[in-house]
Amino acid sequence: MKVYRIKIDGADNGYVKGVLFSIEEGFQVIATNSQEEAGWYEEDKAKIYCEELNKQSIEVEFKLEEVEK
Repeated sequence: MKVYRIKIDGADNGYVKGVLFSIEEGFQVIATNSQEEAGWYEEDKAKIYCEELNKQSIEVEFKLEEVEK
């Protein structure tokens, strides 16, 4: 199974460190500017998180970046 980081393309070109879930707010992210601190997500979860974050975001775009093991 492939593993991915979620890259934040936009103002600061960071990464997603973690994803928070809220009934009222939907998905939220904990961001980092460090690739080493970025969270690793299995392919199925990464695709869902990325898709949902892009639906909610206006200012930035989230993209998957495969982790090389």
